[in-house]
Amino acid sequence: MNTSKFKNELAKKLIEQQAILKSASDDAESIRRPHCRDLWEIAEETERAVIVDNTLQQTQQNIKHIEIGLSKIEKGDYGFCEECGDDISPKRLSILPEAAFCQSCQSKND
Repeated sequence: MNTSKFKNELAKKLIEQQAILKSASDDAESIRRPHCRDLWEIAEETERAVIVDNTLQQTQQNIKHIEIGLSKIEKGDYGFCEECGDDISPKRLSILPEAAFCQSCQSKND
C-alpha cells in the first residue's frame, strides 16, 4: 500500500489538532485567571470551562491516535487492524487515516 497520501493526511490533521489544542489551552488559562464577576459570569465561565476541558481531552486523544498512525507508517505497520491483523480498507483509511481497527472489529468494540 502506498502510504504517502495517508502520511500527508495525518500530518495535516496533526497540525490542525495542535492548533485546536493551543487555542483550547489558551482558553483554559484565561478561564482560570481570577476575575471579579457576578454569579451569572461565574456560571457562564463554569460552563465554558467544562467545554474547554472536554475539548482539551478529546484533542489530546486525537493527537495521540494521529501520532500512532504516523509511527505505524514509519515502521511499515500501517493499515493493519490492531485486533484481527487484517487489512483496514483504503476507503476507511481515506475517511479516518488514524483508524486502528477494521470496520468489523471497530463495530465489535463500539
